[in-house]
Amino acid sequence: MSATISNKSHSAHTSRDLQTSAKPDSDTVYPVGTLAKTFTAGALGILVHEGQLKWDTLVRDVLPQSRSRDVTVSHNLTVLDLLCHRGGLARSNHWWQGAGGVLLQEKSYAILGEIIEQARGLSYRDPLVEKIFKPLQLDRTTTADPVATAWPNIAKPYAALDDGSLYPLPQPPVHGDTIIVPAMGISSSVNDLLKYSVGLLRAHRVESTAGNIDDIILHNATTHLAEHIFTAETLPSTVMGMGWNSLYVEKMPVLTPRGHCGQLICHGGSIPGYHSALALLPQIDAAIVVCTNSTGLGDSSGWISMALIEALVDTPSANDFIRYATEAANGHFSSVPALMKKLEEARTSSVPRDLSQYIGRYIDTERDWVIDVRAKEPGQLEVFFQGLESQAWPLNHYEREMFLWITPRDTQAKRARMTTYSQGDIFKLVFMGSDDSIDRVCWLQEPGLFMDKQCFMKEPPSGRLGCITEPAGRHPSCAALWTEGAAYHTNSPVITTEVWGSLDTLRAFAAAGLRHCYFECPLVSLQTITIQ
Repeated sequence: MSATISNKSHSAHTSRDLQTSAKPDSDTVYPVGTLAKTFTAGALGILVHEGQLKWDTLVRDVLPQSRSRDVTVSHNLTVLDLLCHRGGLARSNHWWQGAGGVLLQEKSYAILGEIIEQARGLSYRDPLVEKIFKPLQLDRTTTADPVATAWPNIAKPYAALDDGSLYPLPQPPVHGDTIIVPAMGISSSVNDLLKYSVGLLRAHRVESTAGNIDDIILHNATTHLAEHIFTAETLPSTVMGMGWNSLYVEKMPVLTPRGHCGQLICHGGSIPGYHSALALLPQIDAAIVVCTNSTGLGDSSGWISMALIEALVDTPSANDFIRYATEAANGHFSSVPALMKKLEEARTSSVPRDLSQYIGRYIDTERDWVIDVRAKEPGQLEVFFQGLESQAWPLNHYEREMFLWITPRDTQAKRARMTTYSQGDIFKLVFMGSDDSIDRVCWLQEPGLFMDKQCFMKEPPSGRLGCITEPAGRHPSCAALWTEGAAYHTNSPVITTEVWGSLDTLRAFAAAGLRHCYFECPLVSLQTITIQ
């Protein structure tokens, strides 16, 4: 852990590597998780100042290829909508849910990274280095993998287990050219984050007082720091923008200043193995930065930040943060057992169908998601997501056609999962179909969407349905499926954009061993069936 305060130039440190007992300092590098969003917002503010973008620039004008199933979103989505998490994009990561029900959308910031690249004609990294890192002398801040580039003095990631011990984790693979870098792929030190915070405070002061904007590096800071990008509170108040601690304590502490200290603006960051917090008090020109290198039992960066805020505002009624942290730790490690107990109490007695009927690949083509179910051993199923062996989990029958892939919290922590869950539906897979077969599975991975909007269709036995572009041709086996009134295309090119048809038809084509076959039914419009 590393922490520092700009107002009084204090710092504190714990350990960055348990194996070597190496101590961190103010230059120790930590992946800062979703604090990366503040740098993306800062780069956009500079581009708006330079006239290369506007806050109301339409996304489709910069990225013509972008589109949404919702026409309103496709036509009207702006840069500011994405910045403020109001773009309506899917989450599908279960890592973040903001205060007040605002869903923090990592995909929004991935798109903003693409917009920065298009506006500048450079990679996402280049304008950050040119416009922010170098001018502010952020020498220990990077979008690259600090381990792969052999940077010294890097904090190693750990996960806290239920017994309080720390388990070493792999370095998060979110850096470099990966698409999610603008949302959570930056690494930095508390010294650099403090320099960045001072730059934000200076820009905020100049813009709020109509000062000389030529004297600042970061521009449009008032928009950058607006609510829904950062969390803003006027003390005395509880603070909800630094971590998930509110899920694990009965009541959050109220931070009370001795006098009027103005607005508190803060932002938390997390990624497996790391938590961070950044807090600004513009009226007293103070900033606090805390970085930790463990996915803890509760978010210690949040509690430490609040304790430092109380010291800065000279609180007349200090909170007992050790008590709060203990309560949060107990609540955190008991959360998964409590969820499993709740599920067991609500469980009804039922027997699944033959397990072989659930086995197969299920696809959501609109969201580009894949769920595979396979036999792990006799009487046991396993689910893995996106075809990744690293995302394989035991799948156990719960009731009727519902299965669970939940495991003990320690198992999840050791596999570098964020172990904070505001609800347990993400562990449920609900299979559907006819009496003799399963044809889909529904997974509530998107908060706010009904189950029938989150279904994955099962592949036909012989292969995957997909879109192709090639001349149509009559397959020799088509004769087996010839029906009166059907006409096969033989010469014209066919570009398929949608695959549809009854499951019985798809199975019939698959059973005939067809790879590509096109048919036209006189009773309905053209149907294209592609078995790949």
